[in-house]
Amino acid sequence: MICKAKMKKLVAGVMLMGLVVQLTPIQQAKAMAVETKEDIIAVGAVNAKVVRSDLTITGETANCSALVSTGEQKPKISGTMKLKKSSGETWKTVKTWNLSSDRSYLSEKKKYAVTKGKYKLVVSVTITSGKTSETIKRTDTATCK
Repeated sequence: MICKAKMKKLVAGVMLMGLVVQLTPIQQAKAMAVETKEDIIAVGAVNAKVVRSDLTITGETANCSALVSTGEQKPKISGTMKLKKSSGETWKTVKTWNLSSDRSYLSEKKKYAVTKGKYKLVVSVTITSGKTSETIKRTDTATCK
């Protein structure tokens, strides 16, 4: 029979092991770039508050926009906004815009003439503040009919 003191130690040890197992993916997320359309930054993001890509197609015009917001005083934001067109199983880049800002906010809006097909906008930015740097990707898709 196990006494109460030993049982408490056993339960505490099992709980601690569960916590360690749960923390491992969080630690891994800190080293990865994130690719999604959502505004919410993944666990471990240091410099970014919001990174967003938005693609809409009206008629034969693609409206492309990138939004980046940091909480940092003197960040450096750099990256690209790429419009890609589906070509079978691959995506071909049709237009690239460079992004750059030394402020805590970047907003870029561009228009581009498109033809029938499926398009993807990929916003990839690196945000550097002090000795910390992180790269985040956001994507959005739309179809020109």
